[in-house]
Amino acid sequence: MADQDRSYRRLTGGALLVAAAIVLAACGSAGTKGAASTHKPGKIALGTAPSSSIPSQSTTTTSTPLPTTTAPGSTGPAASTSPKPAAAPSPTTTVAPKTLPATTTPGSAPVSPVPTSPPANSVMINSVHTSLGTVLVDQDGYVLYLLTADTPNSSNCTSLLCNTVWPAVLASGGGVAGAGVQQSLLGKLQLPNGTTQVTYGGHPLYTYVGDGKPAQTAGQGIKSFGGIWWVLSAATGSAITGALSML
Repeated sequence: MADQDRSYRRLTGGALLVAAAIVLAACGSAGTKGAASTHKPGKIALGTAPSSSIPSQSTTTTSTPLPTTTAPGSTGPAASTSPKPAAAPSPTTTVAPKTLPATTTPGSAPVSPVPTSPPANSVMINSVHTSLGTVLVDQDGYVLYLLTADTPNSSNCTSLLCNTVWPAVLASGGGVAGAGVQQSLLGKLQLPNGTTQVTYGGHPLYTYVGDGKPAQTAGQGIKSFGGIWWVLSAATGSAITGALSML
């Protein structure tokens, strides 16, 4: 009987404890309605009903690692780089240089430019304006003369004395026409000593030692060595005559 009595007491005490727990839970639930919960989100206190509000969910963003590339021949993966869009190339405009067409007068042949220097073994024949007219000069600007004793394409001034006073214009390649000079009138002849003398309109050409500077005409009208020395017209190649000059 004593054992049964102790068992009855245990059951009775347990039932009372359960009843008390239910009463306490009911009182706690009633007291907490409308009040803010003091418990941390995610935990439910014993004897309280779960809150009807849905707690905010924390979002964990996991970055996806970029694939690594290994360069051929290397022992490890190369550092990964984010692909960048290729920049569009800026359009470039290439302007072709304009070439102006050569202009010529209808019915005339194109005019060749005057060379600034003669070819090798040649001499430039130019022209200059003087008180006697537009006359021939050499490439250094000294006036050129003809001798009336000469015949077409033949020189009578071949002696040492004559060539000292009246040096012949020599060039194995002939003459090249400069400004105001007619290339068609230029020619050359072979002298007895094997040198080549330049001619203009068939007249052998000479300079004069008495001309101390370019464009001087001190040799005009001098009579010596069997003839008279005259300057030449650049336009026609003929002699420009005038008064005789005595030495």
